[in-house]
Amino acid sequence: LQGQQAAVTDIDLPSLLSLAGIDPTDESVRTRLPSPPEISSMYGPAPVILGEESCPAFRSSVPPSRRHVGPAGLLNTGTNML
Repeated sequence: LQGQQAAVTDIDLPSLLSLAGIDPTDESVRTRLPSPPEISSMYGPAPVILGEESCPAFRSSVPPSRRHVGPAGLLNTGTNML
């Protein structure tokens, strides 16, 4: 995703619901979910990825066998999706 951002309005909600094991055609579920404009007003129009400028330095100083991937962030910000 380096250098790329997806807008909240680009989210494919039916696919995300299916991946989560939720029937995307269940109207009782969909009516309880916030709309893309509501999501955008709560979290902003696109994901914020901090620290990308330090990736080359990290890659050059840490051997691949010592690298670990892990999400970081506040609860309720999508880190559980990673």
